[in-house]
Amino acid sequence: MRRAACTVPAPGSHIVRTRACHALRVLARRTLLASALVAPWVAWAAVRLLGLDVGHPFVAAVTFTPYVAVTAWLPVVAALGLRRRGVALVGVAAASILAAAVLPRALGESRMPARRILRTAGLGHTLRVRWHYRA
Repeated sequence: MRRAACTVPAPGSHIVRTRACHALRVLARRTLLASALVAPWVAWAAVRLLGLDVGHPFVAAVTFTPYVAVTAWLPVVAALGLRRRGVALVGVAAASILAAAVLPRALGESRMPARRILRTAGLGHTLRVRWHYRA
């Protein structure tokens, strides 16, 4: 039977935990805490990136993406404070995806095209829509 890496047998048949074992447990707790902090933003970025916002509650929830993108840097700072660089990099990737989802709309064109054609699926109908904007 293999023994855990952070335990050593001591005289008298009991197992004594070493300082290295305690350090590994603290690091594991930090990693778990940092990952739990970053996970909601990573999930939101995955929903936006993969287009999983289908159905009633998700379509309405996705409208909060600009607020999520603004707060996406908070778990990155927390992960850096916990000294978990890998988790912080995952958070930076999620924040970048969320920023890429929001910035085109925030910095978009001042005008939309004057005419768009919308086609309905399977019915063969064409709907021509004209938008008028005042400058």
